[in-house]
Amino acid sequence: MAGSIRFLVLFLFAGAVIVAPAGAADDARLRDTGVCVGCALSGADLRSADLREARLTASDLSAADLRGTSLEGADLRGSDLSQANLYRARLAGADLRGARLQGASFGRSGLAGANLRGQRLEKARLSRADLRQADLTGAVLRLANLTGADLTGAVLAGADLTAALLTQARLERTHLTGAVLADANLRGVDLSAAASVDGADFGGADLSNANLSGTDLSGARLQGARLLQANLNGAVLVGCDLRRANLTKARMEQADLTGAELSAARLIGVRLSGAHLRGARLAQAVIGGNLIGADFSNARLQRASLGGANLKDAVFRGADLRFADLQKANLYGADFSAADLRRANLRGANLTAANLQGADLSGALLDGARGLAPAQADSDRSGQQDLDRGR
Repeated sequence: MAGSIRFLVLFLFAGAVIVAPAGAADDARLRDTGVCVGCALSGADLRSADLREARLTASDLSAADLRGTSLEGADLRGSDLSQANLYRARLAGADLRGARLQGASFGRSGLAGANLRGQRLEKARLSRADLRQADLTGAVLRLANLTGADLTGAVLAGADLTAALLTQARLERTHLTGAVLADANLRGVDLSAAASVDGADFGGADLSNANLSGTDLSGARLQGARLLQANLNGAVLVGCDLRRANLTKARMEQADLTGAELSAARLIGVRLSGAHLRGARLAQAVIGGNLIGADFSNARLQRASLGGANLKDAVFRGADLRFADLQKANLYGADFSAADLRRANLRGANLTAANLQGADLSGALLDGARGLAPAQADSDRSGQQDLDRGR
């Protein structure tokens, strides 16, 4: 019996010796030949290894330690890198198509030119990573940390960056066509030199202090976005959806907002001088600040709040301003020809040299308004009385 037990122990020990080195053998083969297809390297210590151009297709590298490892041009298609530590790893030109990357850490890693098309990188740690010219088309980067990442020239067309952290990221010549950046943190980023943001979704995103000057955001979705103190000078926002957006103290001089949807948006303290808002929808919007010469022709401003705003020489030709609040606004030289001002509040407003030809002021509140011709004021009061009788 004792002999049998000793034999069994030796057999098990021998078996353990045979099985255990399998990962070590793959490790050695990889280092010697640079080829290890389908290898078992889970948890392997490959720190600072030279694996340039290595073939690691379909290999298991989950939870592997790859800090500082050279993987330039490596073939990692279909490999499992979940939970792997790739801090400061160099992966320029690596092919990562179909690789599993969930939970992997890429902090300060070099991924310039890497192929990451369609990759699932939810919650990935990519802070200060080098992603220049990387292909992230259709990649899923929800809740990813891209703080300070260099995305110069990267392609993120159709990528999902919902709630991603992108503060201090570099986005020069970055392609964001159709990308989803809803609820993303883009505070202070510079998008003025982005290659394209056509059709991008910034709904609910934080773009406070961001530089969007001259950026073409035509058709982009910015519903509920935070754009506090953002620079939108000269930006093209034609047909852009900015419903309920917060644009407090934003700079929008010479911006083109033709046909934009700004219903219930907050534009307090904005600089809109020379901006084009022709046909824009601003119902119930709160607007205040420097709007000298802004063009609101045919805009819809029903119940909008413009009290105290500087609208000198602004153009409201054919605009719908029913029930709008223009109390104490500076409307010197403003053009209201053919505008609908029924029941608008113009108390204390400065209408000196304003053009009211063909404007409908029925029921408008004009108490204390300056610059209004007496005959017109009397006519407006008559209109108010007729309106009251017709109720």
